[in-house]
Amino acid sequence: MGGPRAPNPHGIAPWCRMTVVRLRNRQLLLHSPIPIDADMKAEIEGLGEVTHIVSPNLYHHLYAGEAQKAWPDALLHGPEKIHRKRSDLKFNGIFHEDSPHSHWEGLRLVIKPLLPLVLSAPQILN
Repeated sequence: MGGPRAPNPHGIAPWCRMTVVRLRNRQLLLHSPIPIDADMKAEIEGLGEVTHIVSPNLYHHLYAGEAQKAWPDALLHGPEKIHRKRSDLKFNGIFHEDSPHSHWEGLRLVIKPLLPLVLSAPQILN
């Protein structure tokens, strides 16, 4: 799902993009949340129940608070460094490549130096 351009301290304004993943249990995972308006929230909820929000790195967390407000029961995931950077957010755990959340069956976490988190899955809704 596409969104507006995000502010950037380097003067670059890239388009925001969020990926919605349907998990095997039919619940949804939001990867790298973008601003959520009422229409987008309704569209996402038409796909299923949002139970996980992933802020994958030190930049793609800007709208995690909005997503958490929209789906307060969803679990928020992020790397350890983002927990320190965003103490205003309630994270539900630190994830590691070798220990993804138990609901993420079928997903593979790949952590790379330049791309801190990549999710690969057979069913990505984008």
